[in-house]
Amino acid sequence: MNIVSFDEVKTYVQANYKHSRLYGRTELNGWHDDYGDKIVQEYFKTLNAETGHNRCIISRHEHISGNSIGFGFEDVVKAVYASLTPAQLVIEKNAVHKKLLSLDVSSAKLNACPTLKRSFAALNVRITIMHRYLLTKLEPDNSPHVGGCADLIGGDLC
Repeated sequence: MNIVSFDEVKTYVQANYKHSRLYGRTELNGWHDDYGDKIVQEYFKTLNAETGHNRCIISRHEHISGNSIGFGFEDVVKAVYASLTPAQLVIEKNAVHKKLLSLDVSSAKLNACPTLKRSFAALNVRITIMHRYLLTKLEPDNSPHVGGCADLIGGDLC
């Protein structure tokens, strides 16, 4: 299982890359038309690799600010989820939670299978990030709110 999708990586990279250095490179100006997708594909492979640090770098030449940045799975997920409405986050959270519950896990299985352990951890990270965004978007002043966050995202998680 991939811990981050190609579309999520593409969204993140497009938001942080200078257009002229990514999808602005086409056959019309001497590059292959699929140049941008090939760059995104490399980031996608690095972030989903089973081994290694799974961190990527956008150099200062490519980044929109002119500064280099490092990013990982969590940064991509945070950026994608930050753009969703609370209703969209709830739908996504429920889908991820359902996927998490569908995994047949026990501590013995998690310890025996690194891929399962990684997937389980990634799904939990996603839920945590969504939970935090929901708390922020629904209750920005962090005050207790009866019938708000708890009703939308589940009282057991609030």
